[in-house]
Amino acid sequence: HPRYHGVLVEEVDPRGPAARLPLLPGDHIDGVAGLDVDNTTDLYRALGSLPPGSQVWINVFRRGQALKGRLTLQ
Repeated sequence: HPRYHGVLVEEVDPRGPAARLPLLPGDHIDGVAGLDVDNTTDLYRALGSLPPGSQVWINVFRRGQALKGRLTLQ
């Protein structure tokens, strides 16, 4: 079982922008807008520095595959 760094996605609001990416429970977010994400503090800092409506690239690991998607912040 591989170990991932980043933030584990535990649940996704089906009405939120993450669901449209789509992020799924069990995914690991390890990058936002070109910044490394190792923990929730990094994630909140990266997202909190951007205004609503910003489009950001999110790096995700899902079942051993590296994925990238664009998310529009609310």
